[in-house]
Amino acid sequence: MILYTRENIEEAFKSGKRKGASEITGTSIAFENFKEFIERIEPITIDEEIYETVSRKMEARRISRLMSLTPPIIVSAVSRTTHGVLGELGVTYQQIIEPSSKGKPRQKDHITMPRNVSYYLCYLHTAFGYKKLGAFFGNRNHATVISGVKTIHGWRGVEPIVSRLLDNTYDLLDDQGYDIRPNEFRVRLLNNK
Repeated sequence: MILYTRENIEEAFKSGKRKGASEITGTSIAFENFKEFIERIEPITIDEEIYETVSRKMEARRISRLMSLTPPIIVSAVSRTTHGVLGELGVTYQQIIEPSSKGKPRQKDHITMPRNVSYYLCYLHTAFGYKKLGAFFGNRNHATVISGVKTIHGWRGVEPIVSRLLDNTYDLLDDQGYDIRPNEFRVRLLNNK
């Protein structure tokens, strides 16, 4: 019976060069495959602490392979999901980012809500500040972006259309392999205001 210690099990994960590892797990070791690999070699005793350490490392590796989000990707996803949520009132990418219409009649609400959802998602998932987001969305004032972010943050669990639009957009981005974890610092800022 082989007893693995923390050092040699972590080494096996780092190197991936243990005898037989490449045939069973390929080049990237997923945790289930590594467990299979060890079970096929000989019985093993692994304590819970080592199991948790290995699980956390594998999750970190999986997350590091996800793609980062940018405002154009988020706006594109929002515009695609609006058609499923709003039907005929769905909006295009161009409508969401079109320049501000100063002195012209107010925008229709069916464009404003998806734009606010785009502000909210861009704020939570990119490094862009309010001013840069305003510039991206047709040179809008940063106060407009702040208002949109706060509005959607307040409506996200209350207004069913906003919740569906957010959920569908997150599903679409996740299916495409993007990292949809929000910036925790910005989430705390929004929750404290």
